[in-house]
Parts: sequence; C-alpha cells; structure tokens
Amino acid sequence: MARGISNRKIDVAMQFVAALNTRSSRRVSELITPDCRFIDNTGGAIEGEQAIGAAMERFFELDPSFRLEITGKTVRGDDALLSGHSRSNEPSLNHDTLWRAKVRGKKVSEFQSYGTQPVRLSQILAQPRQVAT
Repeated sequence: MARGISNRKIDVAMQFVAALNTRSSRRVSELITPDCRFIDNTGGAIEGEQAIGAAMERFFELDPSFRLEITGKTVRGDDALLSGHSRSNEPSLNHDTLWRAKVRGKKVSEFQSYGTQPVRLSQILAQPRQVAT
C-alpha cells in the first residue's frame, strides 16, 4: 500500500478520535459512512450514522471525562490500527485498548474496540433516553 494512502487512513482515524475526545457528535457524524458500525469490545454493535450519532451524544452526557490516548498507529489493508489507553472517571473504562478503524475514502465505516475489560457499551448507549417528568 502506498505510504500516502496509509497516512490518509491514519489521519482519518485520528480525526475520528479527536472528534470523540472533543465530544463532538456532529464531527463524529461527518467522519462516518451512513452504514458505519461501532463495535464494542464484547462484539455488540451500533449500526448507522444516526444511531451512532445519538449513541455518542448519550455517551458524552454519561461520561464527560472519557478520552482515548493513542500511543501507537499502523495500517493493515483498509484498517487503521490504533493502540493506547481509554481514560475515564468510570473505573471500568480505564484500560489499555486496541482499536480498529476501517477507513473507506475519507470516512470511517467501522470502528471496533478491543479493550482488556469487557464493557457492553453498545447496549448501554442503545438504550432510549429517560425523559424527566
């Protein structure tokens, strides 16, 4: 794979991480394909741009301290592979993690976490919001 293409895949993946770290659901939506899949480290998935956008808004509300710290990056085929740490005030989300961002063009079509602690994030984020009465 040409070096420029590899760099572009890493750049797209890092833009996606930056959108997560700045809690910008709008930017997350701009960086994903309409059929994107967000896969947590248990294999659970949230599919589609609208569902992922809503899930990210919910996550940003639930955990404003969450950040991804990237310490390593490489490309394998269509995948940008990232390694680093999840940081949060929630202890179950603090761990070393690997992420895979499948990049199609200039967008992420799949983002998967391979954390060391099982967290069913897809189930938590797919739950409907509770409306205060």
